[in-house]
Amino acid sequence: MGFVAEDLTTNRSLNIFSQWLKGNCQPNYRKNVTPDPSKSCGPYRPEAIQAQNKRERPVNIHSHDTIVELETLLLSVQGPMQTVRLVLLQQQAMETS
Repeated sequence: MGFVAEDLTTNRSLNIFSQWLKGNCQPNYRKNVTPDPSKSCGPYRPEAIQAQNKRERPVNIHSHDTIVELETLLLSVQGPMQTVRLVLLQQQAMETS
């Protein structure tokens, strides 16, 4: 069921990709990764998270951007699975209120 797998590579796309590889994968828009994306094609790993000087804002249930703030916090601290859990809990809370 579904589509039959097929190679969509063309001579033109292969040439563009080869030139990109020869040019150290530039342009490359990755940020906060190691090795240096301007000099290497990877594989990349996230750099260590550095403390940021952010202005802290109080977050509560009445904040219109509570979900975004909490998602950002959880992504930086615990990763994407915790964020998914938060979104599901938030949706559940909205349905019951």
